Amino acid sequence: MVPGRRYHVRFLLRTLRHAWWMVVIPLAITGSVAVLIARALPDVYYSQSVVRVVPPHLPDNYVKGTVTLGLPERLDTATRQVLGPQQIEKLMTELGVYPAARGRVPSDVLQRWFRSSIRIAPVSANTFVVGYFGYSRTRVQRVAERLTTLITEETSKQRETLADNTGQFFESELQIARRRLEEQEQKVSAFRRRYAGQLPTQVEANLGLMQVAGTELQNTEDALTKDRGRRDEIAHALDAATAAEAAPVVDDPPVADPPPGNPTATLPAGPPSRQLRAARALRARLLRHFTPQHPDMQALDRGIAEFEKAAAVEAANGTGGVGQVEPTQLRTALKALDAQIAVRDAAAKRLRATLAAYRGRVDAVPEREAEWMRLTRDYATLQGVYANLSAKREESRIAGNLDRQAAGEQLTILEQPGFPEKPVSPNRRGVVLGGIAIGAGLGLFLLVLRELRDRTLRAEEEVLAALNLPVVGLVPRIITALDRQHLRRRRLIWSAALVVCVGLAALRWTL
Repeated sequence: MVPGRRYHVRFLLRTLRHAWWMVVIPLAITGSVAVLIARALPDVYYSQSVVRVVPPHLPDNYVKGTVTLGLPERLDTATRQVLGPQQIEKLMTELGVYPAARGRVPSDVLQRWFRSSIRIAPVSANTFVVGYFGYSRTRVQRVAERLTTLITEETSKQRETLADNTGQFFESELQIARRRLEEQEQKVSAFRRRYAGQLPTQVEANLGLMQVAGTELQNTEDALTKDRGRRDEIAHALDAATAAEAAPVVDDPPVADPPPGNPTATLPAGPPSRQLRAARALRARLLRHFTPQHPDMQALDRGIAEFEKAAAVEAANGTGGVGQVEPTQLRTALKALDAQIAVRDAAAKRLRATLAAYRGRVDAVPEREAEWMRLTRDYATLQGVYANLSAKREESRIAGNLDRQAAGEQLTILEQPGFPEKPVSPNRRGVVLGGIAIGAGLGLFLLVLRELRDRTLRAEEEVLAALNLPVVGLVPRIITALDRQHLRRRRLIWSAALVVCVGLAALRWTL
């Protein structure tokens, strides 16, 4: 390249006129090769089907489906299953794919070719296509139909399998949750039996029972204090009555003889103790005249028995003077009070023990509360897990039944694979145009490369720009006979090559 050389249109046209063959020859060669390649490439046909995924007839708020994967993931899974190594080998044998290459090309290479010729892709949220590229129109249609059938069957089978697997998964998880729940129930039951009455949930009941037992104990102790005071009083009266038992009673008036048939008519009025003493004195006097079997004597004995009871009641209630009661009645009353005091004392002891037991239960609640909260928390958690798994298992079972009864998701073939009328490739015009573009680019590149390597000074301004010296004179280009001969030979060779390339391209195109 000459420094200072200016490239203008006239210079470029002059250069192209002198070296036109550097552009034409590569253009002719690459164009001819492109024509040959476009003619040699075989026709490729394509056939496809369009499949739509129809959603379930029932909405999701009624029955929730078991398939949560999107259409691309499901298609990818079905494709891997259908086009596995063993399945694809059977499919190629069944459909007769690459019959000429069998035995000459390895099986894995043929399988890779076959997979690359298959197109399975979603085109929308619920639609996908299944297509096949091949060299035979009939085989392309047949392969596309077979692939469509296999993909739709595998997709439907995957949904049923997924529903069954989901049901089995929930069933196994439900059994595990049931076993854990039963173990936790046993722990809770054992804890309740071991610490019955000491649970945090029983605090209110224990406090209520403590209040009732305290009230009963207070009432029992009050009654016991009264009984003990009365016993002391009766005991003193019994001592006094025993000491004065031998002394005659001077303050009671004598009793007259009663009329026949009414032995108690002449008894004096007064408290039962006084009437009892008078009746006993009358009986002693009447025994001198009558036997104990006499009706009056028997009636008097019955009256004496009633007076004894009344006197005992009088002595127990303290309504009368205990000093006026006979020792026998006092002893009877004292014995009854002792029995009553013993019963109330035993009741008081029992109530104190019960109150202490309730108080111990309430005091033990803080120690049991932490463990009880942990047991109940785990138990409530396991109950929630078990209920959730049980509901999901039922939903999975219903969804599986829905799919089996053709009420779930369905696959509908909207467009069957058609017979291809025209090839989809190769694009022969594009190949030829590409070859021409490559040739033109290669020629221009060679022309530029030639210009960059050319250091010849061709004009006066180039001399001034490169050497900064004045031009004395110009010498024209001298072409000898040898130069002309070499130029003619070179043009002849390039022309012959161009003719041969064009001829071969035309021949190949017409065949």
